[in-house]
Amino acid sequence: MKARGLMEKKVSRRQWLRWAAMGAASGLLSACAPRIVEKVVKETVIVEKAVEKVVKEVVKETVIVAGTPKVVEKVVEKEVLITPIPAPSWQGTIDVYAGGVQPNVARGEGLEPLTALRTLADEWEEMHPGVKIHFIEEGMVGQDPVWIKSRQAADTMPDIMYSLDNLLNRDVGTPYWIPVDPWINTPNPYIPAGEPGHDRWQEGFIAGFDARNLMIDKRFYGFPQSYSAVQVYVNKDILEESGVDLDSDVISPRWTFDSMLEVSDRIEKAGSLPWALNWLHPYWNWIQTTVLTGLFKSTGSWGKLDTNNDDFVTSLERFEAILRGDWAADTPEMRAMWKLTRDWTAYWPEGYLGLSGEETTAMWMRGEAAFMWNGTWYYPTVLNDPERDFDFAVVRFPDCAERMAEIGKGGKTCYPGGACDQECLTQTAANKGNAELCIDWLKYYLSCDGQSRVCKEHGGVPPVIKCAEGNPALRQFTPAPGETLLKTVHMNSMNSSYYDAYRRLSGEWLAGRLTLDELIAQFQVEMDKYAKDAVERAEATE
Repeated sequence: MKARGLMEKKVSRRQWLRWAAMGAASGLLSACAPRIVEKVVKETVIVEKAVEKVVKEVVKETVIVAGTPKVVEKVVEKEVLITPIPAPSWQGTIDVYAGGVQPNVARGEGLEPLTALRTLADEWEEMHPGVKIHFIEEGMVGQDPVWIKSRQAADTMPDIMYSLDNLLNRDVGTPYWIPVDPWINTPNPYIPAGEPGHDRWQEGFIAGFDARNLMIDKRFYGFPQSYSAVQVYVNKDILEESGVDLDSDVISPRWTFDSMLEVSDRIEKAGSLPWALNWLHPYWNWIQTTVLTGLFKSTGSWGKLDTNNDDFVTSLERFEAILRGDWAADTPEMRAMWKLTRDWTAYWPEGYLGLSGEETTAMWMRGEAAFMWNGTWYYPTVLNDPERDFDFAVVRFPDCAERMAEIGKGGKTCYPGGACDQECLTQTAANKGNAELCIDWLKYYLSCDGQSRVCKEHGGVPPVIKCAEGNPALRQFTPAPGETLLKTVHMNSMNSSYYDAYRRLSGEWLAGRLTLDELIAQFQVEMDKYAKDAVERAEATE
């Protein structure tokens, strides 16, 4: 097979229109054999150029003038008969990678492999003879850019691939992913009539088709399959041994960022590790999504960034703000975030800059640390781990409003999370001609029944479909009243290579190899470089 570079192939307007046509056709499909209904509509055809030309067949731009076929400049009205296309006749295997809900994959001690998605696939296959769903036998590769880039170069990507937005944004301008805009408002016959999403699939999602998931070309590239959130896991035994009262020191009144530092200091002096965290993904990303929105709102700069006034700053708005000079490395907001980070990392493990997520999570699971910052997806692992010998609780992240007020009028704490785990169509589906069947499978899975069965079995994946049900214990991860999930994405969501540059430079600063001013100067170069690249690629797709 012939490898191709990332930017060798561009998404052409012809290809985009082809995908749009595919989506329009799928909107007329139902689960099995659709009832054919003919509809007559009026269409205005504008012929732009007047030339005389004898043609052998009548084409759209041709009218008959004095018995002679001519292309003329005029407006004509004709009736067009639109007939739904029957279900596609394609047969074969659809390869799928479903991320954290992948069936028949080891999940850890005390947890059985998942089976719900495989059962759903078996049911769907019965309705589509000759078509099979194959879940590729891989571990967690949806966040691995090397794995994805290698598969793309070798033309061996699965038809449907779980991916986060950071890898999608980086590929805008290439044909590796299929925009899903043409399908999001088509009917989903697997959602019962009367429920949101039956007539227009998008209306059935809690979130996902909004500013959070728009890529830099202002298109959507995936269907969200969960709605997660991040909070703090607490080892209650360590708090008790350290003389910290969970109710009065943490929960009510809710701890602030500085009172959290004071609690952490008490735990450390009592001989225990306060926080089991490291400087790899996702923690430094989550610091940004937790405080940057409030910091920019505190200074009043938010209005310059949110150019369409929808109270969300997208990746493209961030990059455009960098080029305008409204978002820079040397701003009060960025300096406040870095100070907050420096203060907090004093209570992280020794050597945290070189530790992995697996290592720090294991510290907390072994009972060596008081706090762990993690998401809903980890709840079943903590709950069912047979080796855990301590009581735990889930509490909200500290309120950072006082830190925000140090540089302005104050702001609100946000939370990492949202509908960011997506199932995406790849170039493989386009090449094989099975995109419509892929969409039909996703409709079956992302329905009331499909989502309920998968989310209940997993136990840590909140459903993203409104009519689905999940694990009620996950409600403790929801934001506090008056607070929300993130209002602007972190750098990894903007571009994974941009994320690598920031992590490297900020790590050198935390290690003492760079001063803060040196970090700011070097990071500004990276900001300008990636902003210029993103805006140019976005403009090239218009």
